Amino acid sequence: MKRYNVSDHAIKRATERLRVKRSQAVGYLNQLMQTAVYIGDRTNEDGSIVAAYYHENSRTEIRVSTDGKDIVTCMKKPRLVGTIEAQLPTPLLSAVKREAAKLLRNHGRELRKLERELAEAELLLAQKRLNRLKTNNPRTKAAIDRDITDISTKIDANKTSIGDIEAAISQLKAHA
Repeated sequence: MKRYNVSDHAIKRATERLRVKRSQAVGYLNQLMQTAVYIGDRTNEDGSIVAAYYHENSRTEIRVSTDGKDIVTCMKKPRLVGTIEAQLPTPLLSAVKREAAKLLRNHGRELRKLERELAEAELLLAQKRLNRLKTNNPRTKAAIDRDITDISTKIDANKTSIGDIEAAISQLKAHA
């Protein structure tokens, strides 16, 4: 379970807006974040960009700093999904659900492909590190270091792509 640092401002807003006792605010916000869904980036009143998460059951938007470690603020929000779905005619709603299911399948395939590539790259990285430890020649070590750097860059890009797809999947699950 990931634990977030909760700012004093977020604690105050939780007591005001969510009717939570000050002593329980940190635990409550951390608990909400465990099942909250990423809904995008927002700009705060002070101009800083933060990541916004939405907890459906409590209808709470929680804003987290860009480094992903600190809860900055929280607020009540209306239900995001149901308001649009209630206005759609049944045939259109079923078409949207079919399209969302199709996107989920495609994202699932892409996610599995990226996870497989990530595992293979990590295996290759481990082999390169082992080869580096076995080598005594400085030129060979330098060449292996370049390979390790390239592989690490690919792994980081792959992890970013996986995170993006997982965020898209969590958003689509509400519609499928």
